[in-house]
Amino acid sequence: MAYQPTVFRWEVTEENPPKGRCLEVDSKTFGEVFKKRVPSDNCRPKEDQVTTLWLQKSDGPGGRCYQVDKESLGQGYSRSVGQKDCEPQVLENHLIEGKCYLKGEREDGAIFLVSAPKKRCKPQQVVIKFIPASDGLSGRCVSYDKTSGEKFNEPLKKCRPHSIDYLTLQVEGEAKCYEVSKEEGAQGYIKKVNNEFCRPRETHYMWVQTKEKSGQCYLTSKNNSTYREGVAPSKCFDLYKTETQFIVTSPIRGQCFVIDSQTKGAKLRQFVAPERCEPKGLETKLISYQERPYCIEIDLKDLSGGFRKSVPLKKCYESLEDFTWVLDEKDPLKGVCYEKVALGGQVQYRLTKKEKCRPEKTHFKWQVESKKKVLLGKCYELDKEKGPQGFVMMVARKFCKPKEPLVVRYFHPNEYERGGCYLVDKETLGGLYSVRTDVKKCKMELFGPPP
Repeated sequence: MAYQPTVFRWEVTEENPPKGRCLEVDSKTFGEVFKKRVPSDNCRPKEDQVTTLWLQKSDGPGGRCYQVDKESLGQGYSRSVGQKDCEPQVLENHLIEGKCYLKGEREDGAIFLVSAPKKRCKPQQVVIKFIPASDGLSGRCVSYDKTSGEKFNEPLKKCRPHSIDYLTLQVEGEAKCYEVSKEEGAQGYIKKVNNEFCRPRETHYMWVQTKEKSGQCYLTSKNNSTYREGVAPSKCFDLYKTETQFIVTSPIRGQCFVIDSQTKGAKLRQFVAPERCEPKGLETKLISYQERPYCIEIDLKDLSGGFRKSVPLKKCYESLEDFTWVLDEKDPLKGVCYEKVALGGQVQYRLTKKEKCRPEKTHFKWQVESKKKVLLGKCYELDKEKGPQGFVMMVARKFCKPKEPLVVRYFHPNEYERGGCYLVDKETLGGLYSVRTDVKKCKMELFGPPP
Protein backbone atom coordinates (compact mmCIF):
# COMPACT_ATOMS: atom_id res chain seq x y z
CA MET A 1 0.00 0.00 0.00
CA ALA A 2 1.37 3.45 -0.98
CA TYR A 3 2.49 5.76 1.81
CA GLN A 4 -0.21 8.21 2.90
CA PRO A 5 1.20 11.38 4.54
CA THR A 6 -2.06 11.96 6.45
CA VAL A 7 -4.74 9.72 7.95
CA PHE A 8 -8.15 10.23 9.51
CA ARG A 9 -8.44 9.72 13.23
CA TRP A 10 -11.40 9.90 15.62
CA GLU A 11 -10.95 12.03 18.75
CA VAL A 12 -13.32 11.37 21.66
CA THR A 13 -14.60 14.53 23.33
CA GLU A 14 -17.19 12.92 25.61
CA GLU A 15 -17.63 9.25 26.54
CA ASN A 16 -21.19 9.23 27.86
CA PRO A 17 -23.03 10.11 25.73
CA PRO A 18 -20.48 9.24 23.02
CA LYS A 19 -19.30 12.35 21.22
CA GLY A 20 -16.23 13.16 19.19
CA ARG A 21 -14.80 14.70 16.05
CA CYS A 22 -12.89 13.55 13.02
CA LEU A 23 -9.36 14.84 12.48
CA GLU A 24 -6.94 14.58 9.59
CA VAL A 25 -3.46 14.14 11.07
CA ASP A 26 0.03 13.36 9.82
CA SER A 27 0.88 9.66 9.72
CA LYS A 28 4.15 9.90 11.67
CA THR A 29 3.22 11.91 14.77
CA PHE A 30 -0.57 11.62 14.58
CA GLY A 31 -1.19 15.33 15.01
CA GLU A 32 1.93 16.97 16.37
CA VAL A 33 2.96 18.21 12.92
CA PHE A 34 -0.40 18.48 11.14
CA LYS A 35 -3.94 18.42 12.50
CA LYS A 36 -7.16 19.58 10.86
CA ARG A 37 -10.78 19.00 11.76
CA VAL A 38 -12.73 17.44 8.87
CA PRO A 39 -16.32 16.21 8.31
CA SER A 40 -17.25 13.20 10.48
CA ASP A 41 -18.02 11.05 7.43
CA ASN A 42 -14.26 10.79 6.78
CA CYS A 43 -13.97 8.68 9.94
CA ARG A 44 -17.13 6.65 9.42
CA PRO A 45 -16.42 2.89 9.25
CA LYS A 46 -17.82 0.71 6.47
CA GLU A 47 -21.52 -0.13 6.58
CA ASP A 48 -20.99 -3.60 8.09
CA GLN A 49 -18.84 -2.10 10.85
CA VAL A 50 -21.37 0.35 12.32
CA THR A 51 -24.32 -0.26 14.63
CA THR A 52 -26.68 1.76 16.79
CA LEU A 53 -26.42 2.51 20.50
CA TRP A 54 -29.48 3.44 22.53
CA LEU A 55 -29.14 5.37 25.80
CA GLN A 56 -32.45 5.15 27.64
CA LYS A 57 -33.49 7.90 30.04
CA SER A 58 -33.33 6.71 33.64
CA ASP A 59 -36.39 8.67 34.82
CA GLY A 60 -38.96 7.82 32.14
CA PRO A 61 -39.66 7.37 28.43
CA GLY A 62 -37.21 8.77 25.89
CA GLY A 63 -33.52 8.61 25.17
CA ARG A 64 -30.82 9.28 22.56
CA CYS A 65 -29.85 7.19 19.56
CA TYR A 66 -26.29 7.08 18.21
CA GLN A 67 -24.63 5.48 15.24
CA VAL A 68 -21.32 4.04 16.49
CA ASP A 69 -18.53 1.72 15.43
CA LYS A 70 -19.19 -1.91 16.37
CA GLU A 71 -15.74 -2.54 17.83
CA SER A 72 -15.69 0.09 20.58
CA LEU A 73 -19.32 1.36 20.59
CA GLY A 74 -18.40 5.02 20.21
CA GLN A 75 -14.69 5.26 20.96
CA GLY A 76 -13.82 5.01 17.27
CA TYR A 77 -16.80 6.83 15.75
CA SER A 78 -20.16 8.24 16.80
CA ARG A 79 -22.88 10.57 15.64
CA SER A 80 -26.36 11.36 16.89
CA VAL A 81 -29.16 9.95 14.70
CA GLY A 82 -32.93 9.87 14.82
CA GLN A 83 -34.73 7.93 17.54
CA LYS A 84 -36.41 5.73 14.92
CA ASP A 85 -33.01 4.28 13.92
CA CYS A 86 -32.80 2.61 17.33
CA GLU A 87 -36.29 1.11 17.39
CA PRO A 88 -36.31 -2.69 17.87
CA GLN A 89 -38.12 -4.76 15.26
CA VAL A 90 -40.76 -5.90 17.74
CA LEU A 91 -42.58 -3.10 19.55
CA GLU A 92 -45.52 -3.05 21.93
CA ASN A 93 -47.71 0.01 21.99
CA HIS A 94 -49.55 1.15 25.10
CA LEU A 95 -52.22 3.85 25.26
CA ILE A 96 -52.27 5.28 28.78
CA GLU A 97 -54.54 8.22 29.65
CA GLY A 98 -54.68 9.27 26.01
CA LYS A 99 -50.91 9.16 25.50
CA CYS A 100 -49.05 6.66 23.34
CA TYR A 101 -45.94 4.78 24.47
CA LEU A 102 -43.76 2.31 22.55
CA LYS A 103 -41.78 -0.39 24.34
CA GLY A 104 -39.45 -3.13 23.14
CA GLU A 105 -36.15 -4.92 23.74
CA ARG A 106 -33.25 -4.38 21.35
CA GLU A 107 -30.95 -7.17 20.15
CA ASP A 108 -28.21 -5.84 22.45
CA GLY A 109 -30.54 -6.25 25.44
CA ALA A 110 -31.26 -2.54 25.91
CA ILE A 111 -34.84 -1.58 26.81
CA PHE A 112 -36.42 0.89 24.38
CA LEU A 113 -39.25 2.99 25.90
CA VAL A 114 -40.42 6.24 24.29
CA SER A 115 -43.52 8.39 23.99
CA ALA A 116 -44.87 8.66 20.45
CA PRO A 117 -47.60 10.39 18.46
CA LYS A 118 -51.00 9.01 19.37
CA LYS A 119 -51.51 7.61 15.86
CA ARG A 120 -48.70 5.06 16.53
CA CYS A 121 -51.07 3.39 19.04
CA LYS A 122 -54.07 3.32 16.71
CA PRO A 123 -55.59 -0.18 16.45
CA GLN A 124 -56.01 -1.78 13.04
CA GLN A 125 -59.78 -2.10 13.43
CA VAL A 126 -61.32 1.37 13.79
CA VAL A 127 -64.43 3.20 12.60
CA ILE A 128 -64.12 6.48 10.72
CA LYS A 129 -66.52 9.10 12.05
CA PHE A 130 -67.27 12.81 11.47
CA ILE A 131 -67.83 14.88 14.62
CA PRO A 132 -69.60 18.21 13.94
CA ALA A 133 -68.56 21.35 15.83
CA SER A 134 -70.99 23.13 18.17
CA ASP A 135 -71.74 25.82 15.57
CA GLY A 136 -72.69 23.19 12.98
CA LEU A 137 -70.51 24.86 10.35
CA SER A 138 -67.40 22.71 10.68
CA GLY A 139 -66.15 19.54 12.28
CA ARG A 140 -63.31 17.05 12.55
CA CYS A 141 -62.66 13.55 11.33
CA VAL A 142 -61.63 10.81 13.75
CA SER A 143 -61.04 7.10 13.76
CA TYR A 144 -62.96 5.55 16.63
CA ASP A 145 -61.92 2.45 18.59
CA LYS A 146 -65.13 0.81 19.82
CA THR A 147 -63.34 -1.29 22.45
CA SER A 148 -61.44 1.43 24.31
CA GLY A 149 -63.45 4.48 23.23
CA GLU A 150 -60.28 6.27 22.16
CA LYS A 151 -60.43 8.70 19.24
CA PHE A 152 -57.59 9.37 16.79
CA ASN A 153 -57.55 12.51 14.63
CA GLU A 154 -57.66 11.92 10.89
CA PRO A 155 -57.43 14.20 7.85
CA LEU A 156 -60.86 15.69 7.12
CA LYS A 157 -60.79 14.26 3.58
CA LYS A 158 -61.10 10.73 5.07
CA CYS A 159 -64.64 11.61 6.20
CA ARG A 160 -65.72 13.24 2.94
CA PRO A 161 -68.55 11.17 1.47
CA HIS A 162 -68.76 10.24 -2.20
CA SER A 163 -72.10 12.05 -2.61
CA ILE A 164 -72.15 15.72 -1.57
CA ASP A 165 -74.33 18.78 -2.04
CA TYR A 166 -73.28 22.43 -2.08
CA LEU A 167 -75.16 24.64 0.35
CA THR A 168 -75.21 28.45 0.64
CA LEU A 169 -75.57 29.77 4.19
CA GLN A 170 -75.80 33.35 5.47
CA VAL A 171 -73.03 33.87 8.05
CA GLU A 172 -72.88 37.34 9.60
CA GLY A 173 -74.82 38.76 6.69
CA GLU A 174 -72.67 37.22 3.95
CA ALA A 175 -73.10 34.18 1.75
CA LYS A 176 -70.73 31.32 2.53
CA CYS A 177 -70.47 28.08 0.57
CA TYR A 178 -70.32 24.65 2.21
CA GLU A 179 -70.14 21.10 0.95
CA VAL A 180 -72.32 18.73 2.98
CA SER A 181 -73.20 15.06 2.96
CA LYS A 182 -76.01 14.40 0.48
CA GLU A 183 -77.48 11.64 2.62
CA GLU A 184 -76.89 12.81 6.22
CA GLY A 185 -76.63 16.57 5.76
CA ALA A 186 -74.35 18.76 7.91
CA GLN A 187 -74.40 16.24 10.79
CA GLY A 188 -72.72 13.68 8.55
CA TYR A 189 -70.17 16.06 7.00
CA ILE A 190 -69.73 19.79 6.43
CA LYS A 191 -66.82 21.86 5.23
CA LYS A 192 -66.48 25.47 4.08
CA VAL A 193 -65.31 25.70 0.45
CA ASN A 194 -64.67 28.42 -2.12
CA ASN A 195 -67.76 30.45 -2.98
CA GLU A 196 -67.31 29.62 -6.65
CA PHE A 197 -69.10 26.29 -6.02
CA CYS A 198 -72.23 28.12 -4.85
CA ARG A 199 -72.03 31.35 -6.85
CA PRO A 200 -75.00 32.17 -9.10
CA ARG A 201 -74.40 32.26 -12.85
CA GLU A 202 -75.51 35.87 -13.33
CA THR A 203 -74.01 38.29 -10.80
CA HIS A 204 -73.35 41.98 -10.34
CA TYR A 205 -71.72 44.24 -7.72
CA MET A 206 -73.60 46.27 -5.12
CA TRP A 207 -72.23 48.91 -2.73
CA VAL A 208 -73.62 49.41 0.78
CA GLN A 209 -72.35 52.36 2.84
CA THR A 210 -72.22 50.71 6.26
CA LYS A 211 -70.20 53.34 8.15
CA GLU A 212 -69.36 57.00 7.82
CA LYS A 213 -65.88 56.34 6.38
CA SER A 214 -66.25 52.89 4.86
CA GLY A 215 -68.69 50.47 3.32
CA GLN A 216 -69.01 46.98 1.90
CA CYS A 217 -68.95 45.74 -1.66
CA TYR A 218 -71.06 42.68 -2.37
CA LEU A 219 -71.27 40.30 -5.29
CA THR A 220 -74.97 39.56 -5.63
CA SER A 221 -77.27 37.57 -7.86
CA LYS A 222 -79.36 39.37 -10.47
CA ASN A 223 -82.22 36.99 -9.77
CA ASN A 224 -81.78 36.25 -6.06
CA SER A 225 -81.35 39.23 -3.76
CA THR A 226 -80.56 37.01 -0.74
CA TYR A 227 -77.13 36.04 -2.11
CA ARG A 228 -74.49 38.48 -0.86
CA GLU A 229 -70.81 37.63 -1.11
CA GLY A 230 -68.38 40.14 0.42
CA VAL A 231 -65.55 41.23 -1.92
CA ALA A 232 -62.86 43.92 -1.93
CA PRO A 233 -64.28 47.52 -1.86
CA SER A 234 -62.36 48.39 -5.03
CA LYS A 235 -64.64 45.99 -6.98
CA CYS A 236 -67.48 48.51 -6.56
CA PHE A 237 -65.57 51.67 -7.49
CA ASP A 238 -66.44 51.23 -11.16
CA LEU A 239 -70.14 51.53 -10.30
CA TYR A 240 -69.66 55.27 -9.88
CA LYS A 241 -67.67 58.10 -11.33
CA THR A 242 -65.11 58.51 -8.54
CA GLU A 243 -62.44 60.88 -7.28
CA THR A 244 -60.14 61.06 -4.29
CA GLN A 245 -60.62 63.33 -1.30
CA PHE A 246 -57.96 64.16 1.30
CA ILE A 247 -59.07 65.33 4.75
CA VAL A 248 -56.52 66.87 7.09
CA THR A 249 -56.67 65.33 10.58
CA SER A 250 -53.61 67.06 12.07
CA PRO A 251 -50.78 69.34 10.90
CA ILE A 252 -48.70 66.26 10.03
CA ARG A 253 -51.18 63.79 8.51
CA GLY A 254 -54.58 63.17 7.01
CA GLN A 255 -56.94 60.54 5.60
CA CYS A 256 -57.57 59.62 1.97
CA PHE A 257 -60.97 58.55 0.62
CA VAL A 258 -62.41 57.37 -2.65
CA ILE A 259 -65.81 59.09 -3.11
CA ASP A 260 -68.44 59.26 -5.79
CA SER A 261 -68.14 62.50 -7.76
CA GLN A 262 -71.88 63.16 -8.10
CA THR A 263 -72.77 63.42 -4.40
CA LYS A 264 -69.21 64.00 -3.05
CA GLY A 265 -69.38 60.92 -0.87
CA ALA A 266 -73.03 60.54 0.03
CA LYS A 267 -73.37 57.32 -2.02
CA LEU A 268 -69.78 56.02 -1.85
CA ARG A 269 -67.09 56.87 0.67
CA GLN A 270 -64.25 54.42 1.34
CA PHE A 271 -61.10 54.95 3.38
CA VAL A 272 -58.00 53.97 1.34
CA ALA A 273 -54.21 54.18 1.67
CA PRO A 274 -52.88 57.79 1.85
CA GLU A 275 -50.65 57.19 -1.19
CA ARG A 276 -53.76 57.18 -3.38
CA CYS A 277 -54.25 60.91 -2.65
CA GLU A 278 -50.58 61.83 -2.96
CA PRO A 279 -50.03 64.49 -5.66
CA LYS A 280 -46.82 65.15 -7.54
CA GLY A 281 -44.43 67.94 -6.61
CA LEU A 282 -44.54 67.65 -2.81
CA GLU A 283 -42.11 69.81 -0.82
CA THR A 284 -40.51 69.13 2.56
CA LYS A 285 -41.21 71.51 5.42
CA LEU A 286 -40.13 71.64 9.06
CA ILE A 287 -42.93 72.38 11.52
CA SER A 288 -43.46 72.29 15.28
CA TYR A 289 -46.35 70.17 16.54
CA GLN A 290 -47.09 69.24 20.15
CA GLU A 291 -43.77 70.81 21.18
CA ARG A 292 -41.83 68.53 18.82
CA PRO A 293 -40.19 69.17 15.46
CA TYR A 294 -41.68 67.25 12.52
CA CYS A 295 -40.59 67.01 8.92
CA ILE A 296 -43.54 66.74 6.55
CA GLU A 297 -44.02 66.44 2.82
CA ILE A 298 -46.80 68.85 1.88
CA ASP A 299 -48.66 70.22 -1.13
CA LEU A 300 -47.61 73.87 -1.11
CA LYS A 301 -50.53 74.79 -3.38
CA ASP A 302 -52.93 74.17 -0.48
CA LEU A 303 -51.22 74.68 2.87
CA SER A 304 -54.43 74.51 4.91
CA GLY A 305 -56.25 71.50 3.46
CA GLY A 306 -53.83 69.90 1.02
CA PHE A 307 -52.05 66.58 1.23
CA ARG A 308 -49.36 66.12 3.88
CA LYS A 309 -47.54 63.24 5.51
CA SER A 310 -44.88 62.87 8.16
CA VAL A 311 -41.45 61.74 6.94
CA PRO A 312 -38.14 61.06 8.75
CA LEU A 313 -36.67 64.19 10.32
CA LYS A 314 -33.45 63.73 8.35
CA LYS A 315 -35.27 64.78 5.18
CA CYS A 316 -35.45 68.32 6.61
CA TYR A 317 -31.78 68.47 7.61
CA GLU A 318 -29.61 70.94 5.76
CA SER A 319 -26.05 69.63 5.66
CA LEU A 320 -23.36 72.14 6.60
CA GLU A 321 -20.66 69.86 5.13
CA ASP A 322 -18.84 69.83 8.47
CA PHE A 323 -17.82 66.41 9.82
CA THR A 324 -16.28 65.41 13.16
CA TRP A 325 -14.53 62.13 14.00
CA VAL A 326 -14.92 60.73 17.56
CA LEU A 327 -12.75 57.78 18.61
CA ASP A 328 -14.28 55.05 20.78
CA GLU A 329 -13.13 55.34 24.41
CA LYS A 330 -12.82 51.58 24.87
CA ASP A 331 -11.65 50.37 21.45
CA PRO A 332 -8.79 52.35 19.84
CA LEU A 333 -9.69 50.95 16.42
CA LYS A 334 -13.32 52.03 16.38
CA GLY A 335 -15.02 55.37 16.05
CA VAL A 336 -18.01 57.26 14.68
CA CYS A 337 -18.51 60.18 12.33
CA TYR A 338 -20.84 63.10 13.09
CA GLU A 339 -22.26 65.49 10.55
CA LYS A 340 -23.10 69.10 11.44
CA VAL A 341 -26.56 69.96 10.16
CA ALA A 342 -29.03 72.83 10.39
CA LEU A 343 -32.57 71.97 11.48
CA GLY A 344 -34.66 75.09 11.21
CA GLY A 345 -32.66 77.74 13.02
CA GLN A 346 -30.74 75.28 15.19
CA VAL A 347 -27.44 73.49 14.62
CA GLN A 348 -27.30 69.78 15.47
CA TYR A 349 -24.93 66.85 15.08
CA ARG A 350 -26.08 63.49 13.75
CA LEU A 351 -24.39 60.17 13.06
CA THR A 352 -23.44 59.60 9.47
CA LYS A 353 -21.34 57.21 7.37
CA LYS A 354 -17.73 56.82 8.53
CA GLU A 355 -16.53 57.54 4.99
CA LYS A 356 -17.72 61.15 5.37
CA CYS A 357 -14.91 61.71 7.93
CA ARG A 358 -12.16 60.18 5.76
CA PRO A 359 -9.22 62.66 5.49
CA GLU A 360 -7.40 63.39 2.24
CA LYS A 361 -4.34 61.38 3.25
CA THR A 362 -4.72 57.88 4.68
CA HIS A 363 -2.70 54.68 4.81
CA PHE A 364 -3.50 51.01 5.38
CA LYS A 365 -2.23 49.00 8.33
CA TRP A 366 -2.51 45.33 9.27
CA GLN A 367 -3.37 44.90 12.94
CA VAL A 368 -2.95 41.77 15.12
CA GLU A 369 -3.59 41.37 18.85
CA SER A 370 -1.02 38.74 19.77
CA LYS A 371 1.15 35.95 18.39
CA LYS A 372 -1.53 33.34 19.21
CA LYS A 373 -4.13 35.45 17.37
CA VAL A 374 -1.87 36.36 14.46
CA LEU A 375 -4.29 34.72 12.02
CA LEU A 376 -7.17 36.93 13.20
CA GLY A 377 -5.50 40.06 11.85
CA LYS A 378 -7.56 42.76 10.12
CA CYS A 379 -6.82 45.56 7.69
CA TYR A 380 -7.53 49.16 8.71
CA GLU A 381 -7.48 52.49 6.94
CA LEU A 382 -6.09 55.27 9.18
CA ASP A 383 -5.43 58.98 9.07
CA LYS A 384 -1.84 59.24 7.79
CA GLU A 385 -0.89 62.02 10.23
CA LYS A 386 -3.11 61.56 13.31
CA GLY A 387 -3.68 57.80 13.17
CA PRO A 388 -6.90 56.48 14.79
CA GLN A 389 -7.46 59.84 16.51
CA GLY A 390 -8.14 61.34 13.10
CA PHE A 391 -9.88 58.42 11.40
CA VAL A 392 -9.91 54.61 11.46
CA MET A 393 -12.08 52.09 9.62
CA MET A 394 -11.78 48.37 8.96
CA VAL A 395 -11.51 47.64 5.22
CA ALA A 396 -11.06 44.63 2.94
CA ARG A 397 -7.81 42.73 3.59
CA LYS A 398 -6.76 43.20 -0.04
CA PHE A 399 -5.74 46.80 0.77
CA CYS A 400 -3.06 45.50 3.18
CA LYS A 401 -1.67 42.82 0.87
CA PRO A 402 2.15 43.24 0.52
CA LYS A 403 3.74 43.72 -2.89
CA GLU A 404 6.26 40.96 -2.17
CA PRO A 405 5.18 37.36 -2.95
CA LEU A 406 3.37 35.54 -0.16
CA VAL A 407 4.47 32.19 1.30
CA VAL A 408 2.46 29.14 2.35
CA ARG A 409 2.60 28.24 6.04
CA TYR A 410 0.75 25.75 8.21
CA PHE A 411 -0.23 27.00 11.69
CA HIS A 412 -0.94 24.23 14.18
CA PRO A 413 -4.32 24.74 15.95
CA ASN A 414 -2.69 23.86 19.30
CA GLU A 415 -0.47 26.94 19.01
CA TYR A 416 -2.61 29.44 17.10
CA GLU A 417 -6.23 30.52 17.35
CA ARG A 418 -8.06 29.51 14.17
CA GLY A 419 -5.05 27.62 12.87
CA GLY A 420 -4.82 26.05 9.46
CA CYS A 421 -3.24 26.69 6.07
CA TYR A 422 -2.52 30.33 5.20
CA LEU A 423 -0.77 32.58 2.74
CA VAL A 424 1.30 35.02 4.82
CA ASP A 425 3.88 37.74 4.38
CA LYS A 426 7.42 36.41 4.17
CA GLU A 427 8.89 38.89 6.67
CA THR A 428 6.74 38.23 9.77
CA LEU A 429 4.73 35.12 8.76
CA GLY A 430 1.36 36.69 9.43
CA GLY A 431 2.22 39.84 11.35
CA LEU A 432 1.70 42.00 8.24
CA TYR A 433 -0.83 39.93 6.29
CA SER A 434 -2.60 36.55 6.26
CA VAL A 435 -5.34 34.87 4.31
CA ARG A 436 -6.63 31.30 4.56
CA THR A 437 -5.87 29.10 1.58
CA ASP A 438 -6.42 25.55 0.33
CA VAL A 439 -5.02 22.98 2.80
CA LYS A 440 -3.59 21.04 -0.16
CA LYS A 441 -0.91 23.75 -0.49
CA CYS A 442 0.25 23.12 3.08
CA LYS A 443 0.28 19.37 2.58
CA MET A 444 2.52 19.88 -0.42
CA GLU A 445 4.80 22.11 1.69
CA LEU A 446 4.94 19.64 4.60
CA PHE A 447 4.95 16.27 2.87
CA GLY A 448 5.87 16.96 -0.74
CA PRO A 449 3.96 15.90 -3.86
CA PRO A 450 2.02 12.60 -3.80
CA PRO A 451 3.96 9.61 -5.20
